[in-house]
Amino acid sequence: MHLRHLPLALALTCSIALAQSFTPIREQKNLSPAAIAKLHTVEMLNSLPAGEWHFHAGDVPHGESPSLDDSAWPLQKPRAKAPQDAVWYRRVIEVPKTLNGYDLTGSRIWFQFRADANGPMPEIVYFNGRRVALGDDLEPIVLFDPAKPGDKILVAVKLLHTVDEKTFAGVNLKIEPNPSATGASARPNPEDIRIQCITAANILPALPTPRKDLLPKVEEAVAAIDLKALEGSGLRQVILRAKVASELVYFSPEQTYGNVPVDGRSDIFSLGSVVYTVLMGRPPFVGDSQAETIRKIRQEPPPPLRKSHPLLPRLFESILLKMLAKESEFRFQTASELVNALEQISHER
Repeated sequence: MHLRHLPLALALTCSIALAQSFTPIREQKNLSPAAIAKLHTVEMLNSLPAGEWHFHAGDVPHGESPSLDDSAWPLQKPRAKAPQDAVWYRRVIEVPKTLNGYDLTGSRIWFQFRADANGPMPEIVYFNGRRVALGDDLEPIVLFDPAKPGDKILVAVKLLHTVDEKTFAGVNLKIEPNPSATGASARPNPEDIRIQCITAANILPALPTPRKDLLPKVEEAVAAIDLKALEGSGLRQVILRAKVASELVYFSPEQTYGNVPVDGRSDIFSLGSVVYTVLMGRPPFVGDSQAETIRKIRQEPPPPLRKSHPLLPRLFESILLKMLAKESEFRFQTASELVNALEQISHER
């Protein structure tokens, strides 16, 4: 591979790093409609159902108050229209005892209200009568942390005047599993397997030697996802089997242990392995067996990049090696920190 592939690696690094944020990955290239539909179902397993919301057209004094009786307000579903004037949405969100067979105790649950209109659309968000956010196009807000089954919060959202009618687009209640949980609370993240399948489908045709011939393997991996098991207590086994079968070479060291907490820094290591593969045409850690691959991931440094590509910028090599640090505290701590480091390369070019 020549250095002409470096821009591809840089673009790939930035795009996947940003994909680790709260916003779900929507760009599902090179997959069949059946595979996309199944991955969408997997995505839905990692959020609380938002349901219908009580709706009031026009302003209401103290519409956020927990003592306000909204039982006579009509219910609205996503894609419902609302007028230009100020409107209110209210609903009680409760942490269920279980979700798809898993205890949510200790999880962090995020709230994001979504609505569309031409021009600015300021919104005010209240939790139990207390204002928690004000602005336009708000970022997700922590709703429960830590979550406890049975906990309830009254959420009220006021959308201010807009230049034309509004469209209620729905509510995201994404679940961030507790990474230190054990036993019944040890809920894996279904989003991990979804991101891995989509990333594989997007990357294979973009490799220095395109491997579209492997796309049927991704389809097979998606087809093998047992949705019935995903909806129950078999979720951990399903995810672990799929990961070990197809993604082991991109595991971080901490992912190879069963009792070590895993966070976003693990994603940065895996991303580094993917970028290394794009540059070198092979993963950085591959053994003749799963046990040998795990040993290399845990103990061996990656084969030197500049030995094969002496013109590779030293700064890029140092960034990639930092991504592949064995100890998570020596890696980039966030995707934003990684992107900032990559921007320095463009400044030096």
